[in-house]
Order: sequence, then structure tokens, then C-alpha cells
Amino acid sequence: SISQSDNLQYTRGSLQGGDGSGVVFECFNPNSGTLEFWVRPNWNGNDGVAYTIFALNYSNLDVANSMYIIKWSDNVLYASFDDGAGVIRRPFRSIPSWTAGTWYHIVLVYDVNNPVSGSNKMELYINGSSTGNNYTNTTGTFTKFTSVASVFAIGQSTNNTSQFNGVIAGRVLNRPLTSTEVTALYNSGQGNQE
Repeated sequence: SISQSDNLQYTRGSLQGGDGSGVVFECFNPNSGTLEFWVRPNWNGNDGVAYTIFALNYSNLDVANSMYIIKWSDNVLYASFDDGAGVIRRPFRSIPSWTAGTWYHIVLVYDVNNPVSGSNKMELYINGSSTGNNYTNTTGTFTKFTSVASVFAIGQSTNNTSQFNGVIAGRVLNRPLTSTEVTALYNSGQGNQE
């Protein structure tokens, strides 16, 4: 179940796990879980600049054993999982209509062993809906990470690039939420206030 104690807030460029804040990292399961963020960008979705929301072992696209949520310079929000064996799952959605100062709810639900939506083992929700998602899936069997980095980053890539310009509040859950739970979280508006 989800409770207020699950709520975590981060400053821009927070690194979780390797700097003594392992409590947060211990809640993170790279093979099954949910990443939930409320974001208020200080930019419009069509600005052509990359901003990272979440990064695990991410310094560039298609890095083995990586997971990220990033608004790329093509004005598309990508969520990606590269399992280390070259198998990639990447739901994405175009977001050029986003406006600076508006709150958006982003949820990534994933499970390498079981589909979380239809046949997809990864689903991206924006404002409670996965409608409009596209998918880049390479061929091959989707497997667990072969190794896991000791830190993840909120608001920047793990090499300190693509820093998020705005406010991020969120939580890391060690189980995949259902679509009903994601919609309920969005409708409740929890986390979208300063």
C-alpha cells in the first residue's frame, strides 16, 4: 500500500545511494517497481533541450544496465530500460504542449518478469494515462540487470549532465503499481504542491 511515508523530495541533481543516503536506494528494485514523480518544469515542452528526471547508470543513450526518464532535445519524454544484454524497452511520448510552471505527473511502472500493461513489461503514465505512448523494443528476451550501479540520480544524468530545470517531488516503490493505482494517485493530486 502507498502511504505518506513513501513520499520523498529531492533537490536538483540529487544522488541517492552512494553518498550515505542508502535508505532511499534500498527501496529501489531495478527489476520490478514504480518510479513516481510530480514535476513542474521551468521550460516549455518544445524548447529543444534535454532534461533528466531519473537516471540509473545513465550517461548516454543505450548504456547497458541503465534506466532513465528524460525529456530529450527532440521534445519527447522517454523512459528506458537496457538490461545489459542489449535488450531495450522504451515507452515514449511527445510532450511539446507542456508549459513552464505547470505540474505534470509522471509514473514509470516496470517488471522484467511479468507484463504490467498488455504485453508490455514497462509502462509510462503522464497525468494518469498511458494513452498516446509509443514503444521502442529491441528483439530478444527481456532479462534482469546483469549489474546494478550503487547510485541513481534525480534531476540529472549520472555524469551530471542534462540537469532538470524546475521542481521534482516523487517516490520510489519496490513494486509495480496497477493502472488503477496510478490513476488514483494522479486524481488525488498528492505531491503536486510546493
